[in-house]
Amino acid sequence: LPSALVWGCTTQPRSSRPGPTLAANAMHVGAMQGALLYVLASLGAVVFGTYWLPKVLVSLMPTQNLKKKYGAEWAIVTGSSSGIGKSLAVKLAQQGVNVVLVALQEQILDDTLAELQAQFTARKFIKVGVNLGTPGYLDKIAEATKGIDVQLVFNNAGFMLTGFFDKTALGLLMVNHECNATSAMQITHLFVARMLAKNLRGCVVFTSSAAACQPTPFSALYGATKAYISSFAASIAVELKSRGIDVCAVHPSPVASNFYDKAHKLDSLAFFMNFAVKPDALPDEIFRPIGRVVWHDIGMVAVGFRMLLKVFDYGFFATLISRLAHNMGDYKKNLEAPAPRGVGLTIELAREFFNSEFCQPNSIRPSFNVCVLVEEENEARAERFIPSGLSVQYLRVLLELSVDTDTDTAQALGGKLDKEDACVCAGAESREARATN
Repeated sequence: LPSALVWGCTTQPRSSRPGPTLAANAMHVGAMQGALLYVLASLGAVVFGTYWLPKVLVSLMPTQNLKKKYGAEWAIVTGSSSGIGKSLAVKLAQQGVNVVLVALQEQILDDTLAELQAQFTARKFIKVGVNLGTPGYLDKIAEATKGIDVQLVFNNAGFMLTGFFDKTALGLLMVNHECNATSAMQITHLFVARMLAKNLRGCVVFTSSAAACQPTPFSALYGATKAYISSFAASIAVELKSRGIDVCAVHPSPVASNFYDKAHKLDSLAFFMNFAVKPDALPDEIFRPIGRVVWHDIGMVAVGFRMLLKVFDYGFFATLISRLAHNMGDYKKNLEAPAPRGVGLTIELAREFFNSEFCQPNSIRPSFNVCVLVEEENEARAERFIPSGLSVQYLRVLLELSVDTDTDTAQALGGKLDKEDACVCAGAESREARATN
Protein backbone atom coordinates (compact mmCIF):
# COMPACT_ATOMS: atom_id res chain seq x y z
CA LEU A 1 0.00 0.00 0.00
CA PRO A 2 1.10 3.59 -0.51
CA SER A 3 2.95 4.89 2.52
CA ALA A 4 0.50 7.75 2.97
CA LEU A 5 -2.38 5.28 3.23
CA VAL A 6 -0.47 3.14 5.69
CA TRP A 7 0.24 6.24 7.82
CA GLY A 8 -3.36 7.30 7.71
CA CYS A 9 -4.52 3.89 8.78
CA THR A 10 -2.11 3.53 11.69
CA THR A 11 -2.28 6.95 13.26
CA GLN A 12 -4.83 8.08 15.81
CA PRO A 13 -7.08 11.09 15.31
CA ARG A 14 -5.47 14.40 16.39
CA SER A 15 -7.84 14.77 19.32
CA SER A 16 -6.75 11.44 20.81
CA ARG A 17 -2.94 11.83 20.47
CA PRO A 18 -1.01 11.66 23.81
CA GLY A 19 0.52 14.91 25.27
CA PRO A 20 4.21 15.48 26.02
CA THR A 21 5.81 12.62 27.87
CA LEU A 22 6.72 12.69 31.58
CA ALA A 23 10.38 12.69 30.62
CA ALA A 24 9.88 15.87 28.62
CA ASN A 25 8.12 17.52 31.55
CA ALA A 26 10.91 16.51 33.89
CA MET A 27 13.50 17.92 31.53
CA HIS A 28 11.61 21.20 31.34
CA VAL A 29 11.29 21.48 35.13
CA GLY A 30 14.95 20.52 35.55
CA ALA A 31 16.01 23.22 33.14
CA MET A 32 14.00 25.82 35.05
CA GLN A 33 15.47 24.68 38.37
CA GLY A 34 18.96 24.79 36.93
CA ALA A 35 18.44 28.31 35.65
CA LEU A 36 17.05 29.39 39.02
CA LEU A 37 19.97 27.83 40.88
CA TYR A 38 22.37 29.53 38.50
CA VAL A 39 20.77 32.92 39.15
CA LEU A 40 20.82 32.37 42.93
CA ALA A 41 24.40 31.13 42.85
CA SER A 42 25.45 34.13 40.79
CA LEU A 43 23.66 36.48 43.17
CA GLY A 44 25.27 34.78 46.17
CA ALA A 45 28.68 34.98 44.53
CA VAL A 46 28.23 38.72 44.02
CA VAL A 47 26.81 39.39 47.50
CA PHE A 48 29.33 37.31 49.44
CA GLY A 49 32.20 37.38 46.98
CA THR A 50 32.40 41.17 46.90
CA TYR A 51 32.63 41.08 50.69
CA TRP A 52 35.06 38.21 51.18
CA LEU A 53 37.41 38.78 48.25
CA PRO A 54 38.69 42.22 49.37
CA LYS A 55 38.62 41.13 53.03
CA VAL A 56 40.78 38.08 52.37
CA LEU A 57 43.15 40.04 50.15
CA VAL A 58 43.59 42.77 52.78
CA SER A 59 44.08 40.17 55.50
CA LEU A 60 46.93 38.63 53.51
CA MET A 61 48.65 41.98 53.11
CA PRO A 62 51.15 43.22 55.69
CA THR A 63 50.24 45.98 58.10
CA GLN A 64 51.43 49.43 57.04
CA ASN A 65 53.88 52.01 58.28
CA LEU A 66 51.84 55.19 58.01
CA LYS A 67 54.81 57.49 58.40
CA LYS A 68 56.40 55.99 55.30
CA LYS A 69 53.13 55.69 53.39
CA TYR A 70 52.16 59.34 53.76
CA GLY A 71 55.41 61.03 54.76
CA ALA A 72 53.60 62.08 57.93
CA GLU A 73 55.16 63.79 60.93
CA TRP A 74 52.04 64.31 63.06
CA ALA A 75 48.90 62.35 63.89
CA ILE A 76 45.89 63.15 66.05
CA VAL A 77 44.03 60.50 68.04
CA THR A 78 40.81 61.26 69.91
CA GLY A 79 39.93 59.20 72.96
CA SER A 80 43.63 58.50 73.37
CA SER A 81 43.92 58.31 77.15
CA SER A 82 43.06 54.60 77.26
CA GLY A 83 41.80 51.63 75.28
CA ILE A 84 42.04 51.57 71.49
CA GLY A 85 43.06 55.23 71.33
CA LYS A 86 46.05 54.75 73.59
CA SER A 87 47.12 51.66 71.64
CA LEU A 88 46.92 53.66 68.40
CA ALA A 89 49.05 56.43 69.91
CA VAL A 90 51.67 53.89 71.01
CA LYS A 91 51.78 52.29 67.55
CA LEU A 92 52.10 55.65 65.81
CA ALA A 93 54.95 56.65 68.11
CA GLN A 94 56.66 53.33 67.38
CA GLN A 95 56.51 54.21 63.68
CA GLY A 96 58.18 57.56 64.35
CA VAL A 97 55.08 59.77 64.26
CA ASN A 98 54.45 62.60 66.74
CA VAL A 99 50.98 62.43 68.30
CA VAL A 100 48.33 64.90 69.44
CA LEU A 101 46.42 63.27 72.30
CA VAL A 102 42.79 64.38 72.61
CA ALA A 103 40.70 63.17 75.53
CA LEU A 104 38.82 64.28 78.61
CA GLN A 105 41.01 66.31 80.95
CA GLU A 106 41.44 63.68 83.62
CA GLN A 107 44.35 62.20 85.52
CA ILE A 108 44.40 59.23 83.16
CA LEU A 109 45.22 61.55 80.25
CA ASP A 110 48.12 63.08 82.17
CA ASP A 111 49.34 59.59 83.07
CA THR A 112 49.18 58.46 79.45
CA LEU A 113 51.08 61.54 78.30
CA ALA A 114 53.80 60.96 80.89
CA GLU A 115 54.03 57.28 79.97
CA LEU A 116 54.41 58.00 76.26
CA GLN A 117 56.96 60.76 76.83
CA ALA A 118 59.04 58.41 78.96
CA GLN A 119 58.77 55.54 76.48
CA PHE A 120 59.37 57.56 73.29
CA THR A 121 61.84 60.27 74.17
CA ALA A 122 62.49 61.17 70.52
CA ARG A 123 58.84 61.81 69.80
CA LYS A 124 56.72 64.88 70.52
CA PHE A 125 53.32 64.76 72.14
CA ILE A 126 50.68 67.47 72.50
CA LYS A 127 47.92 67.05 75.04
CA VAL A 128 44.51 68.58 74.36
CA GLY A 129 42.18 68.00 77.30
CA VAL A 130 38.67 68.66 76.03
CA ASN A 131 35.22 67.17 76.19
CA LEU A 132 34.07 66.18 72.72
CA GLY A 133 30.50 66.01 73.98
CA THR A 134 30.09 69.75 74.51
CA PRO A 135 30.73 72.54 71.98
CA GLY A 136 33.99 74.45 72.19
CA TYR A 137 36.42 71.60 71.65
CA LEU A 138 37.16 72.37 68.00
CA ASP A 139 38.64 75.81 68.68
CA LYS A 140 40.95 74.35 71.30
CA ILE A 141 42.08 71.55 68.99
CA ALA A 142 42.62 74.01 66.14
CA GLU A 143 44.66 76.31 68.37
CA ALA A 144 46.81 73.48 69.75
CA THR A 145 47.64 72.21 66.24
CA LYS A 146 47.97 75.45 64.28
CA GLY A 147 51.77 75.20 64.01
CA ILE A 148 51.99 71.58 62.82
CA ASP A 149 50.84 69.53 59.84
CA VAL A 150 48.56 66.74 60.98
CA GLN A 151 48.25 64.14 58.20
CA LEU A 152 46.94 61.13 60.13
CA VAL A 153 43.53 61.64 61.74
CA PHE A 154 42.06 58.96 64.00
CA ASN A 155 38.49 59.68 65.10
CA ASN A 156 38.34 57.15 67.89
CA ALA A 157 36.46 58.80 70.79
CA GLY A 158 33.00 57.62 71.76
CA PHE A 159 30.88 56.18 74.53
CA MET A 160 27.75 54.10 74.90
CA LEU A 161 24.46 54.80 76.67
CA THR A 162 22.22 51.83 77.33
CA GLY A 163 18.56 51.59 78.17
CA PHE A 164 15.33 52.72 76.55
CA PHE A 165 15.73 55.82 74.41
CA ASP A 166 12.77 57.56 76.05
CA LYS A 167 14.09 56.85 79.55
CA THR A 168 17.43 58.53 78.89
CA ALA A 169 17.68 62.26 79.56
CA LEU A 170 17.66 64.27 76.34
CA GLY A 171 20.67 66.31 77.42
CA LEU A 172 22.71 63.15 77.87
CA LEU A 173 21.64 61.89 74.45
CA MET A 174 22.79 65.17 72.90
CA VAL A 175 26.19 64.86 74.58
CA ASN A 176 26.47 61.29 73.31
CA HIS A 177 25.55 62.34 69.77
CA GLU A 178 28.05 65.20 69.82
CA CYS A 179 30.88 63.00 71.05
CA ASN A 180 30.27 59.98 68.83
CA ALA A 181 29.24 61.66 65.58
CA THR A 182 29.35 65.45 65.36
CA SER A 183 32.85 65.84 66.80
CA ALA A 184 34.25 63.32 64.31
CA MET A 185 32.73 65.25 61.41
CA GLN A 186 34.05 68.60 62.65
CA ILE A 187 37.56 67.33 63.39
CA THR A 188 37.67 65.66 59.98
CA HIS A 189 36.63 68.89 58.28
CA LEU A 190 39.33 70.86 60.09
CA PHE A 191 42.24 68.63 59.15
CA VAL A 192 41.07 67.60 55.67
CA ALA A 193 40.76 71.28 54.73
CA ARG A 194 44.27 71.93 56.04
CA MET A 195 45.75 68.97 54.15
CA LEU A 196 44.10 69.93 50.89
CA ALA A 197 45.19 73.55 51.27
CA LYS A 198 48.82 72.42 51.52
CA ASN A 199 48.47 69.57 49.02
CA LEU A 200 49.46 67.01 51.65
CA ARG A 201 48.74 63.30 51.51
CA GLY A 202 47.17 61.66 54.53
CA CYS A 203 44.39 59.53 55.93
CA VAL A 204 41.27 59.83 58.06
CA VAL A 205 40.30 56.74 60.07
CA PHE A 206 37.07 56.25 61.99
CA THR A 207 36.68 53.72 64.79
CA SER A 208 33.15 52.62 64.07
CA SER A 209 31.55 49.41 65.31
CA ALA A 210 29.78 46.24 64.26
CA ALA A 211 26.74 48.04 65.66
CA ALA A 212 26.80 50.32 62.61
CA CYS A 213 25.35 47.60 60.39
CA GLN A 214 22.38 46.40 62.43
CA PRO A 215 19.55 47.61 64.66
CA THR A 216 20.79 48.15 68.22
CA PRO A 217 17.85 48.24 70.64
CA PHE A 218 18.63 49.40 74.19
CA SER A 219 21.63 51.35 72.89
CA ALA A 220 19.85 53.12 70.05
CA LEU A 221 22.04 56.19 69.83
CA TYR A 222 25.26 54.20 69.84
CA GLY A 223 24.27 52.15 66.79
CA ALA A 224 22.85 55.22 65.07
CA THR A 225 25.98 57.34 65.58
CA LYS A 226 28.24 54.50 64.43
CA ALA A 227 26.09 54.04 61.33
CA TYR A 228 26.47 57.76 60.72
CA ILE A 229 30.27 57.77 60.81
CA SER A 230 30.52 54.64 58.66
CA SER A 231 28.24 56.18 56.06
CA PHE A 232 30.04 59.52 56.34
CA ALA A 233 33.40 57.80 55.84
CA ALA A 234 32.19 55.96 52.75
CA SER A 235 30.83 59.17 51.24
CA ILE A 236 33.85 61.40 51.77
CA ALA A 237 36.20 58.59 50.71
CA VAL A 238 34.81 59.02 47.21
CA GLU A 239 35.56 62.73 47.28
CA LEU A 240 39.05 62.53 48.77
CA LYS A 241 40.74 59.40 47.38
CA SER A 242 41.86 60.94 44.11
CA ARG A 243 43.09 64.02 45.97
CA GLY A 244 45.54 62.06 48.08
CA ILE A 245 43.57 61.45 51.28
CA ASP A 246 42.48 57.92 52.16
CA VAL A 247 39.41 57.39 54.33
CA CYS A 248 38.63 54.18 56.19
CA ALA A 249 36.01 53.12 58.74
CA VAL A 250 36.92 50.07 60.81
CA HIS A 251 34.33 47.96 62.63
CA PRO A 252 36.02 46.21 65.54
CA SER A 253 34.39 43.44 67.52
CA PRO A 254 34.00 44.14 71.27
CA VAL A 255 37.23 45.25 72.95
CA ALA A 256 38.31 44.45 76.50
CA SER A 257 38.71 48.04 77.73
CA ASN A 258 36.97 50.44 80.13
CA PHE A 259 34.72 51.56 77.26
CA TYR A 260 31.82 49.51 78.62
CA ASP A 261 32.41 50.26 82.28
CA LYS A 262 29.93 53.12 82.49
CA ALA A 263 27.20 51.49 80.41
CA HIS A 264 24.37 49.81 82.28
CA LYS A 265 24.79 46.08 81.87
CA LEU A 266 22.93 44.36 79.05
CA ASP A 267 22.63 40.60 78.76
CA SER A 268 23.31 40.77 75.02
CA LEU A 269 26.38 42.95 75.58
CA ALA A 270 27.71 40.61 78.26
CA PHE A 271 27.41 37.69 75.83
CA PHE A 272 29.41 39.38 73.08
CA MET A 273 32.05 40.50 75.58
CA ASN A 274 33.03 36.83 75.81
CA PHE A 275 34.66 37.35 72.40
CA ALA A 276 36.40 40.62 73.29
CA VAL A 277 39.96 41.25 72.19
CA LYS A 278 42.61 43.37 73.91
CA PRO A 279 43.18 46.92 72.60
CA ASP A 280 46.88 46.23 71.93
CA ALA A 281 45.90 43.68 69.28
CA LEU A 282 44.02 46.22 67.17
CA PRO A 283 46.47 48.83 65.78
CA ASP A 284 48.02 46.44 63.27
CA GLU A 285 44.56 45.40 62.10
CA ILE A 286 43.41 49.02 61.91
CA PHE A 287 46.50 50.15 59.96
CA ARG A 288 46.25 47.23 57.51
CA PRO A 289 43.18 48.32 55.47
CA ILE A 290 43.96 52.07 55.28
CA GLY A 291 44.08 53.14 51.64
CA ARG A 292 43.12 49.63 50.51
CA VAL A 293 39.42 49.46 51.38
CA VAL A 294 36.90 51.95 52.76
CA TRP A 295 35.18 49.61 55.25
CA HIS A 296 36.91 46.86 57.18
CA ASP A 297 35.47 44.47 59.78
CA ILE A 298 37.74 43.20 62.53
CA GLY A 299 36.93 40.08 64.52
CA MET A 300 34.36 37.32 64.31
CA VAL A 301 31.53 39.32 65.92
CA ALA A 302 31.78 42.12 63.35
CA VAL A 303 32.02 39.64 60.47
CA GLY A 304 29.11 37.62 61.85
CA PHE A 305 26.84 40.64 62.00
CA ARG A 306 27.74 41.61 58.45
CA MET A 307 26.94 38.10 57.24
CA LEU A 308 23.63 38.12 59.10
CA LEU A 309 22.54 41.30 57.37
CA LYS A 310 23.52 39.86 54.00
CA VAL A 311 21.22 36.90 54.58
CA PHE A 312 18.36 39.01 55.97
CA ASP A 313 17.24 42.35 54.62
CA TYR A 314 17.89 45.12 57.17
CA GLY A 315 14.24 46.22 57.22
CA PHE A 316 13.01 42.65 57.58
CA PHE A 317 15.44 41.96 60.42
CA ALA A 318 14.44 45.13 62.25
CA THR A 319 10.76 44.24 61.85
CA LEU A 320 11.39 40.71 63.09
CA ILE A 321 13.19 41.69 66.29
CA SER A 322 10.65 44.44 66.97
CA ARG A 323 7.98 41.74 67.04
CA LEU A 324 9.98 39.56 69.40
CA ALA A 325 11.59 42.21 71.60
CA HIS A 326 9.05 41.93 74.44
CA ASN A 327 10.36 38.43 75.15
CA MET A 328 13.94 39.61 75.63
CA GLY A 329 15.44 39.92 79.10
CA ASP A 330 16.96 43.32 78.30
CA TYR A 331 13.55 44.59 77.19
CA LYS A 332 11.87 43.51 80.42
CA LYS A 333 14.69 44.94 82.51
CA ASN A 334 14.51 48.34 80.84
CA LEU A 335 10.73 48.39 80.84
CA GLU A 336 10.81 48.31 84.63
CA ALA A 337 13.49 51.00 84.90
CA PRO A 338 12.27 54.42 86.08
CA ALA A 339 12.19 57.40 83.73
CA PRO A 340 14.76 60.17 84.35
CA ARG A 341 13.69 62.69 86.96
CA GLY A 342 14.65 66.27 87.55
CA VAL A 343 15.91 67.02 91.05
CA GLY A 344 15.87 70.55 92.38
CA LEU A 345 18.36 71.47 95.08
CA THR A 346 18.80 74.62 97.05
CA ILE A 347 22.23 76.11 97.55
CA GLU A 348 22.29 74.66 101.05
CA LEU A 349 21.47 71.14 99.84
CA ALA A 350 24.07 71.42 97.09
CA ARG A 351 26.73 72.34 99.65
CA GLU A 352 25.65 69.46 101.84
CA PHE A 353 25.99 67.03 98.95
CA PHE A 354 29.45 68.20 97.97
CA ASN A 355 30.55 67.83 101.59
CA SER A 356 29.17 64.30 101.79
CA GLU A 357 31.08 61.04 101.64
CA PHE A 358 30.44 60.72 97.92
CA CYS A 359 32.77 63.62 97.20
CA GLN A 360 35.66 62.72 99.46
CA PRO A 361 39.03 62.08 97.73
CA ASN A 362 39.33 58.56 99.10
CA SER A 363 36.07 57.50 97.44
CA ILE A 364 36.66 58.88 93.96
CA ARG A 365 36.42 56.50 91.03
CA PRO A 366 38.85 57.81 88.37
CA SER A 367 36.58 56.58 85.56
CA PHE A 368 33.61 58.67 86.70
CA ASN A 369 32.78 61.66 84.54
CA VAL A 370 30.52 64.65 84.92
CA CYS A 371 28.56 66.38 82.20
CA VAL A 372 27.75 70.05 82.63
CA LEU A 373 25.71 72.37 80.45
CA VAL A 374 25.39 75.98 81.47
CA GLU A 375 22.47 77.96 80.10
CA GLU A 376 23.76 81.50 80.15
CA GLU A 377 23.75 84.27 77.56
CA ASN A 378 26.93 85.74 78.98
CA GLU A 379 29.40 82.98 78.08
CA ALA A 380 32.31 84.71 79.79
CA ARG A 381 30.40 84.73 83.07
CA ALA A 382 29.37 81.12 82.56
CA GLU A 383 32.95 80.03 81.87
CA ARG A 384 34.18 81.13 85.27
CA PHE A 385 31.49 78.98 86.85
CA ILE A 386 32.87 75.78 85.34
CA PRO A 387 36.18 74.83 87.00
CA SER A 388 39.01 74.03 84.63
CA GLY A 389 39.73 70.35 84.29
CA LEU A 390 36.17 69.29 85.09
CA SER A 391 35.46 66.02 83.31
CA VAL A 392 32.25 66.56 81.41
CA GLN A 393 30.35 63.60 80.10
CA TYR A 394 27.93 61.54 82.11
CA LEU A 395 25.97 63.84 84.43
CA ARG A 396 24.01 66.72 82.98
CA VAL A 397 23.58 69.81 85.15
CA LEU A 398 21.44 72.75 84.04
CA LEU A 399 22.46 75.97 85.71
CA GLU A 400 20.71 79.30 85.42
CA LEU A 401 23.10 81.93 86.69
CA SER A 402 22.36 85.35 88.02
CA VAL A 403 24.73 88.23 88.67
CA ASP A 404 25.10 87.10 92.27
CA THR A 405 26.18 83.54 91.55
CA ASP A 406 27.25 81.79 94.72
CA THR A 407 31.03 81.45 94.60
CA ASP A 408 31.18 78.60 97.09
CA THR A 409 28.79 76.54 95.03
CA ALA A 410 30.81 77.23 91.89
CA GLN A 411 33.95 76.00 93.62
CA ALA A 412 32.09 72.98 94.96
CA LEU A 413 31.27 71.88 91.42
CA GLY A 414 34.98 71.24 90.93
CA GLY A 415 34.69 68.24 93.27
CA LYS A 416 34.67 64.71 91.89
CA LEU A 417 31.63 62.49 92.33
CA ASP A 418 31.66 58.83 93.15
CA LYS A 419 28.01 57.86 93.18
CA GLU A 420 27.10 56.52 89.76
CA ASP A 421 23.49 57.72 89.65
CA ALA A 422 23.89 60.99 91.49
CA CYS A 423 21.65 63.90 90.49
CA VAL A 424 23.26 67.19 91.34
CA CYS A 425 22.44 70.78 90.57
CA ALA A 426 23.14 74.21 91.92
CA GLY A 427 22.32 77.76 90.97
CA ALA A 428 21.93 81.30 92.20
CA GLU A 429 19.64 81.71 95.15
CA SER A 430 17.27 83.82 93.08
CA ARG A 431 16.85 81.10 90.43
CA GLU A 432 15.46 77.60 90.54
CA ALA A 433 18.19 74.95 90.29
CA ARG A 434 17.42 71.99 88.09
CA ALA A 435 19.23 68.82 87.08
CA THR A 436 18.67 65.60 85.20
CA ASN A 437 20.68 62.41 85.49
